[in-house]
Amino acid sequence: MGRAAARILVVDDLDDVRETTMGVLAAAGYAVTSAASGAEALSLLAREPAPDLLLTDIVLGGGVNGFELAQRAVQLLPHLKILYATGYAWNLEEVHAAVPGSRMLRKPYRAHELLREIDLLLDGPAPIVAAPDRDAAIAALRRKPGKAKPAVLVVEDDPRSSSIAVELFMGLGLVVFSAASAEDALALLPKHPEIAVLFSDIRLPGLSGTELAEAVRKLRPDVKIVLTSAYVDVTPVPGTRFVPKPWSTTDFALVAGLVARN
Repeated sequence: MGRAAARILVVDDLDDVRETTMGVLAAAGYAVTSAASGAEALSLLAREPAPDLLLTDIVLGGGVNGFELAQRAVQLLPHLKILYATGYAWNLEEVHAAVPGSRMLRKPYRAHELLREIDLLLDGPAPIVAAPDRDAAIAALRRKPGKAKPAVLVVEDDPRSSSIAVELFMGLGLVVFSAASAEDALALLPKHPEIAVLFSDIRLPGLSGTELAEAVRKLRPDVKIVLTSAYVDVTPVPGTRFVPKPWSTTDFALVAGLVARN
């Protein structure tokens, strides 16, 4: 039986930043909760189950900043790991005392940078990162010199979902192309023979993901196809894989494995 996923508490007073960060961490396999203020976070910290890591913005509304939150949090949970995040250029850590052993992440950060910092604090890779990363490394060693690294093409018209998928695939060491429509994806395919996997939402503007899959099978029968949707009333496409939204912890590992096997 595998070990339980690490629990992370995300604290940020900006809703979009908090939600995007939670999406990245959940997709990477972590158990995630969130708070919009230091006071709310302290209330959550006193409950069970306790988090393993606190990811907090430094400048928070409500009178308790991230440094103060972290100091009080480790009094409640001495073994809690701390990762600060800030978009300010000046060295706030010179004004406020940081928790010993904590780390600092500068905004804006990319998904793979966030996962790397958490790996360092928790002394281990994210649940879905370890195996695909290792498989990709082995595949890279076996690849003939000069041969282009196989890539994944993400087709998603929702900017937030596209950003999460692209960043996580990049964090797994994959080459990633992206398109916001089926038409754009079909234009990219002939230009990039290294595209090995298509990862596409089904409901797209213009041609649907299902229609895109049919077209790709005719143009590039070597490309493996993974379709995704938040809806259950989808028509199966023979020869493709389907993963539902919201994405589970194994979905990105599945796609990374398909790419690595090329």
